[in-house]
Amino acid sequence: MNGVFGQGEDRHIARWRSNKHVSVSHEAGEDGDAITRRRERFSSELALVYSSGRVHLLNETQGKTQ
Repeated sequence: MNGVFGQGEDRHIARWRSNKHVSVSHEAGEDGDAITRRRERFSSELALVYSSGRVHLLNETQGKTQ
């Protein structure tokens, strides 16, 4: 998915990558011990950089244009 695509105004460079997200939560156990839980998940992100300098980032949240 990485590379140079398009022609004219639509010519752009595409870069795809995976992002790792880690969530940590702390709880009190029944016997008073502390319990730490880690949750890992992965998401994908695609960055497009156009010849005009415009940047478009697509990820799990809304796509953003800069």
